[in-house]
Amino acid sequence: MLTPAGLPERTGALVRYTRNGVLKMLERNRTVKRAPERFRDAKDKFDVIICCEERCFDQVLEGTAP
Repeated sequence: MLTPAGLPERTGALVRYTRNGVLKMLERNRTVKRAPERFRDAKDKFDVIICCEERCFDQVLEGTAP
């Protein structure tokens, strides 16, 4: 039987993402948001912004500069 290249890796990733809860989190997010959001387009004011990556932190600082 022929299988597409990379299928075993994708199957392994699917199992891994199911076990660690990523797929469940993504499914929940699909029901919460209509589409991805861009922070700089938000009209709301935020008291706290949590960034998990330095690159994102730098972008937040650029977007909040007076």
